[in-house]
Amino acid sequence: MTVGPSQQIRTLLAAVLRDAATGDSPAFPAADCAERLGLDGVTVCLLAADGGTELLWYDKGDKHGPALADLQYTLGEGPTPDAVGSGRAVLEGDLTQLPALQWPGFRSAALDAGILAAFAFPLRIGAIHLGAVTGYRALPGPLSEQQMSDALAVAEALTLLLAARARHGPLNAPAETSGLHRAEVHQATGMLSVHLRIPLEQALLRLRAHAYSHDRPILDVAHDIITNRLRLDADTPHPPPG
Repeated sequence: MTVGPSQQIRTLLAAVLRDAATGDSPAFPAADCAERLGLDGVTVCLLAADGGTELLWYDKGDKHGPALADLQYTLGEGPTPDAVGSGRAVLEGDLTQLPALQWPGFRSAALDAGILAAFAFPLRIGAIHLGAVTGYRALPGPLSEQQMSDALAVAEALTLLLAARARHGPLNAPAETSGLHRAEVHQATGMLSVHLRIPLEQALLRLRAHAYSHDRPILDVAHDIITNRLRLDADTPHPPPG
């Protein structure tokens, strides 16, 4: 028997779908969403023009979700880019059991943070990939049948919301965040492009490479470049393939 969304999730989704019709930001807190899905945190990332992802939606009190999203952006590996790229759900109930070559950088950082399970669901309309909603949990184990149904319902509703907002104008953060999470990364990329006289795509690779090789959050590196505390040269290595 197919399990439908729970009453708690249906109540939340009703507000999302109402707001999707008007292009308004939804009353859909990420913390509430995570709690109802039995997760410790939930993030939504949108596919960006450079092929990476832009973190759009998360709970400000979530210590791990945004950091793990930034790490996946830096490395190009993890459940979020896999879900965005494949258009299929990525369900890893026990990160300690992953093959050695699967997401080595992400897995190590997640385990160090006490995260043992990760689940990512694509946001897509047909062949058009919009992004992914990703959840994290400190306890290992698969999602229950009800949690799986609720997560799929959330992904569908957020897909409709993003599509509706795209019709009303540029996509910005759809919930309790505002502006672009990685605005300083984009600014630092532009500065590197001018300084090194290279295309923006290569400048972003330099930035990601420095963050990866020095084991620093990419937002911190970008901030140091913008404030002239850090100046990268043309010999900065490229990051490993994601």
